[in-house]
Amino acid sequence: MKLGTYLINLFAIIIGVMILPSFQPSDESESKIQELNNTLIKANHTYPSENIYLQLDRPSYWANDNIWFKAYLESKIDSSNIYVELISPTGKIIQKNIYLAVDGLAYGDIHLPDTISSGVYHIRSYTNWMRNFDESSFFHQNIIIWNTNDKIINSEKEALSANEINLQFFPEGGTLLSGVKSKMGFKAVDENGVGVQANGTILDDKGVFVTFFKSLYKGMGSFEFIPEENRKYIAIVAVNGKETKFDLPKPEQNGVSLSIETKVPEELRITISEKSDENQTAASQYYILGQTRGHLLFSREISLKDGRYGLKIDKNKIPTGVLQLTLFDANLIPRCERLVFINHNDFIHLNLQTNKRTYSTREEVLVNIVSLFKDSIPTIWNLSLTAVSTENQLKMEEYPNNILTQFLLKSDLKGRIEEPAYYFKDNNKETLAALDNLMLSQGWRRFSWQAIINNELKPLNFEHQSSITVKGTVSTKFLEKPLSNTEVTLIFDQQAYKFYQQTTDSMGRFSFDGLYFFDKTSAMIQAQKENGKKNIWLEIDNNSATLPEVEQLPLDYLLKNEEKVNTTFDISIRDSSIIQHKWHISDTILLNDIDIFGRGTEKKFEEALMIIPNPDRTAIINHDVDVAASVFDYIQFNMPGLIIDDSGSEPVISFGSNSGPVLVLLDGIPVDIDWIEDMSFSEFDRIDAQRFAPMYGIKGNNGVINFTTRRGVKNTEVLLPAGVKRFSLQGYAIIREFYSPNYNNASHAIEKTDFRSTLYWNPNIWTNQNGKANVCFYNSDQPGEVEIIVEGFTTDGRLCRGTYSYVVNH
Repeated sequence: MKLGTYLINLFAIIIGVMILPSFQPSDESESKIQELNNTLIKANHTYPSENIYLQLDRPSYWANDNIWFKAYLESKIDSSNIYVELISPTGKIIQKNIYLAVDGLAYGDIHLPDTISSGVYHIRSYTNWMRNFDESSFFHQNIIIWNTNDKIINSEKEALSANEINLQFFPEGGTLLSGVKSKMGFKAVDENGVGVQANGTILDDKGVFVTFFKSLYKGMGSFEFIPEENRKYIAIVAVNGKETKFDLPKPEQNGVSLSIETKVPEELRITISEKSDENQTAASQYYILGQTRGHLLFSREISLKDGRYGLKIDKNKIPTGVLQLTLFDANLIPRCERLVFINHNDFIHLNLQTNKRTYSTREEVLVNIVSLFKDSIPTIWNLSLTAVSTENQLKMEEYPNNILTQFLLKSDLKGRIEEPAYYFKDNNKETLAALDNLMLSQGWRRFSWQAIINNELKPLNFEHQSSITVKGTVSTKFLEKPLSNTEVTLIFDQQAYKFYQQTTDSMGRFSFDGLYFFDKTSAMIQAQKENGKKNIWLEIDNNSATLPEVEQLPLDYLLKNEEKVNTTFDISIRDSSIIQHKWHISDTILLNDIDIFGRGTEKKFEEALMIIPNPDRTAIINHDVDVAASVFDYIQFNMPGLIIDDSGSEPVISFGSNSGPVLVLLDGIPVDIDWIEDMSFSEFDRIDAQRFAPMYGIKGNNGVINFTTRRGVKNTEVLLPAGVKRFSLQGYAIIREFYSPNYNNASHAIEKTDFRSTLYWNPNIWTNQNGKANVCFYNSDQPGEVEIIVEGFTTDGRLCRGTYSYVVNH
């Protein structure tokens, strides 16, 4: 079962809430609530979200190293292409690979060249569908790469500049109402957008002290006060001995506010307050709705007669995750919004144990994994495990992103979240308060109600992809009129026996789906009208091939470049040979026959084939010697047995007067012979002919001749006929297996010096029916601490994570 099915089913449960005071909703209110619900359902159906997480084997890498990863995709479709990119410190995409995620799973690696420069790089991953939304929906992860040929970079973070800070204020619910006790969230960031400690005082415009404030974690905090009418408020913050002033939002004299008390363990206590200058005889009508991940959990009509209303919501009836509470007025205009994180700690912590706590170098390690739901129910999991020597690793964050924080927190909030795992480390009051401050200041990433109601959602320009696809249009060359029912043929250079053919639709469009192949390849595509005329234009759609812009740059200010990395062996330029003896791509096993389509799927990739594997006639043109008026003249003098009849309206090539015309190919693509006639002799490299070619079907009964164009000739593409396009196409990345030595094997016992940073990586571990799994691997020559991290999910979508560490002695 793909990731997210369990979550989606859980969120679809109708949640009951206890409302105080209770009343019978009117037919009109039920109608409006149903209208909002229908609007939300339609938006989620039209714009279903996808979320992706990559578990990397470690946080930092050497040049000429491999970045191993496992991808977890939450999607409503069974299989989907995912893109994984490596982005340089300047924002340039330097590598891009495609993988097929089946049932929400994919894995692979990115090899780093030995020429890569030291710095902070960025891993970005997304699906084609996710490109319909902003880049914040993509997966982002900063990593450190260092090259011993560069200046050595420091293992400690650079002190962040605090000369300039920006202090932002966020009234709870979005409204600061005068005369009403209000909570004000705030966030202090430096010039790099990173949270910094801030404390100061709040004064009114008369200089009267109101309250103190102090950030709790990553520059975020909150305070309460009662703003007065016609007063302005400022915050005074001391930075390096210099006072800086910031204006608070101006209080509103009339309006409605939303306040939520989250500290009570069992319930949320919600207070709605309203102020108005008008003498109201009738109660004001409002509607409050709660949703998690796009699924409506509860809705209620609220009648405000005395300017205040209170209600309680049972937390136990709300699933773990970000709860979005929105208050609408009688006209269904959203007036207030508040995010609350509900945490039942119902994700599963895996129990990891090794057979020992202390090991020797190169000693075998046995790891036992036990997964039990509610401490007693065995569950079947698909897991990924990494075991990393921490002695030579640089960590960019103490509490980095993981599978829990990605799917339960980051996927719902806007912007970068610093140290996201901090908010899940425990249930202490300070941690819970910091999490609520995050909810006050970070903002909801998914669709806003206003955009949904006003039908202002972005257009969908990108489709779901579950294979390699070639799309395009065929039209007349000059009038650009779409050509329907036109035959289009696609062939890859490495798959000459495999033709893909279809006809265009009424708008001249074609789409070749279901293509599966590895690595980058070249191909040719031809469009041909029934009457054989050449007034035709073929255009390939490169929409999905165009890379999305890089908006989030790696945080390169986190590292210095003057000092060396400190490890157990003080690895530096003088002993960089140790690094060069690590396990690299030459030690990696290629999985030549791997099935990337998941269990029970039989699709394989075909081997590369020549266009005409056993030609009867071959002529290789040497342009330094061979000269001909046309390619047909050259054939008559250099390929005996082939007859060219040019007495008709167009030439005919055959194997004798009693044979019919042969099938004519241009670089493997069937074309009209007059296209060959129009080309210059200098454009051809070789000619191959075969008398009988059954692999081409009925068209090959009279034989086949293939004209191969010269490679490397400038503007060759321009010289091709208008209805023919040659292009390159990126296929799926080759899946490789992580190499782990076996020191019980005599041949491995004399292995080269072993300073692997990643001791073991396995992206495909399944627990048995008892919820257990076992793995084994060998330590390297590096003493010190080894950290094991296991992440994954059950067959019904429950998230899990577990960590463990042991020590290696000399």
